[in-house]
Amino acid sequence: MFDVFFVFDNDHDASRALQITATSHEVRSISETAVQRAGEHPLDSSTKERIDAGITAADCLVVLIGENTASDHGVIYAVSRAVHDLNTPVIGVRIDKLADADGRQGIAGEDPFTRSGISARSLMHIDTYDPQFTSSVFARSHIRFSMRDWVDVAVRESLRRNNARDRRTQRSISFG
Repeated sequence: MFDVFFVFDNDHDASRALQITATSHEVRSISETAVQRAGEHPLDSSTKERIDAGITAADCLVVLIGENTASDHGVIYAVSRAVHDLNTPVIGVRIDKLADADGRQGIAGEDPFTRSGISARSLMHIDTYDPQFTSSVFARSHIRFSMRDWVDVAVRESLRRNNARDRRTQRSISFG
């Protein structure tokens, strides 16, 4: 079981996100309320603290991507903190194909990772998953049952990169 911290555009994607955060197979959400009102700008210190605490407690940061996620200040802050400061694996999952509370599917939005100020090298380590299904039910099921595998890959790759970095550091210290 993996603990993940979900971030998303709360104003537009809360009902879609709830379908994922509440039902993902073998993936447990750190907090379903930690990103509420995170879209406000500027982010207040208590919101930043909640986001930081969620990322720190998680095995992986999962960005649920909808139409407006790329412009959500809380999402941008969370991605930047996870990559730059907290060394937490990050993945993206497109949820625009899921029906919202009114039964409407969304529109695919921009990539939020390119707006978060992370390097091209760091971007290479972030996978974004987009269910190939057009039906909301099939897309939701695909995400629900695949989420654990996606998180597992991100966590294993992050550990591999960190171990390689530690070995390089140890070698340079011993030769220095």
